[in-house]
Amino acid sequence: IDTLYRSMSTQAVPAGSPAAAAPMLPAAAPKLQGTDNSKTILLSESVDRCWNDVQTALDHAGMTPVDTDRTAGKLYLPATDRDQEGSWFSRLAFWKSGDIQMARPEVVLRAVSNGCAVSVNDGNGGTNEATQKIVDTLYENLNK
Repeated sequence: IDTLYRSMSTQAVPAGSPAAAAPMLPAAAPKLQGTDNSKTILLSESVDRCWNDVQTALDHAGMTPVDTDRTAGKLYLPATDRDQEGSWFSRLAFWKSGDIQMARPEVVLRAVSNGCAVSVNDGNGGTNEATQKIVDTLYENLNK
């Protein structure tokens, strides 16, 4: 079987056949869907290709991941101060100054029926204004 596979993969595809044109078709443009507090980007490509495109878009946006977990489909962005999003009282809590809690936003890629879905959460699975800004920035950079 291995010999058969190698011989098939090395054979040239005729120029007029549909198989020759299939790899050259451009992927559809990314689509942004959802509401203001929960947005998802849909890409019509494989998760592997989506992973590379998302990493490139994050790099272009200046949001280079600090860690990745490809098997879980997660790219971890640099941590941010959670207290910045809290109430004015939590920002005045000087006794917590040595123990600032950090959130590490996650860009999550998952396979869907026609490609790949990309979302962002706050590290605990939730969304907020900051995570939705990351989605918007990522969407803009994927369209370049």
